[in-house]
Amino acid sequence: MNKYATFLAALACAGAANADTLVLKDGDRLTGTLKTVATDGTVTFASKYAGEVKVKQADIVKLTTDADVEVQYKDDSRENEKGRLTVSKPGEYLFAPNAAKARKFNLEEVHAVNPEQSAWHGALNVALSATRGNTYGSAGAVNGNVTRRFKYDRVSADAAYDTSRSGSRKENCSKTSDRIVANAQHDHFWLSKLYTYENGKYEHDRMQNLEWRFRVGLGLGYQWLENRKFDSIGTVSFSQEAGMAFTKDRYRLTAHPENSYASVRYAHHFNWVPVWVEDLSFFHNMEYLVDTERFTEYQINLDVGAKYALSKAWQLTAKIEWLYNSEPADGLSKGDTRYFLGLGYTF
Repeated sequence: MNKYATFLAALACAGAANADTLVLKDGDRLTGTLKTVATDGTVTFASKYAGEVKVKQADIVKLTTDADVEVQYKDDSRENEKGRLTVSKPGEYLFAPNAAKARKFNLEEVHAVNPEQSAWHGALNVALSATRGNTYGSAGAVNGNVTRRFKYDRVSADAAYDTSRSGSRKENCSKTSDRIVANAQHDHFWLSKLYTYENGKYEHDRMQNLEWRFRVGLGLGYQWLENRKFDSIGTVSFSQEAGMAFTKDRYRLTAHPENSYASVRYAHHFNWVPVWVEDLSFFHNMEYLVDTERFTEYQINLDVGAKYALSKAWQLTAKIEWLYNSEPADGLSKGDTRYFLGLGYTF
């Protein structure tokens, strides 16, 4: 029995040796895996018993990594480096790339430590409703999105379908909504924040008498903030874009069914995860297009909303969409407002 006990103790020691170690000011000692180091020095550490924790730089007395970490620099001319990261005294990181002599680690030059590996992320949201009695009706909405961030490129796409029927009884129900929209965009980052984009969009809206609309565009974008963490308010992303768009559309029941035109395009995208509720996020997107030949003809596509993560896989989404066309089809209003509240699956 003593031999077995000695063997198990040796295994436990070996497991502890093959792990990163974090020692805190209050004397706590964690063993596990170093996940990330933020530009403000905050460490995300995964421990078997404590789970994933975030520790401020000022609270770290000692840090040693058993395996190499990958460092991604803000300067695109510098290649990623792998090596051992340590903290020998509070407030000072040391980095030893490829078993070379350790040097002081300047976090201001670093974009990420152990950057997230490129993978597809997205969500699929569904909302359904029905009424019975004096009014007979049903409505459904589905929307989804995917995105992937590479080192120099970003690919994103989204699509939505809205339909509804309403009447005094089942036999005289008619459609009150029938809309399909799909977008796709590719961004290439020439500098850390400056990028060019190419995008495409398809629309169909029966209630607006729009048979179809195809649009392609290109232009410049600037990523002012990308998942930037602020101690006081939380994590913020914000980008702006400007360029040209080329559109061809076809309407029903109008004197000029087909149109082709060029537009100047402006867009911005905002996302905020407040520091006090990390499972909650807010978003806002706006796109403005004005005809290059007639500045009185323009379109605005706007949405604002929030998402709440129920778990790693499920979320609630609530948003308001406002679509405005200064020159709608004959006899139709210029603006449409849509409300969405649904359950979504994320990956």
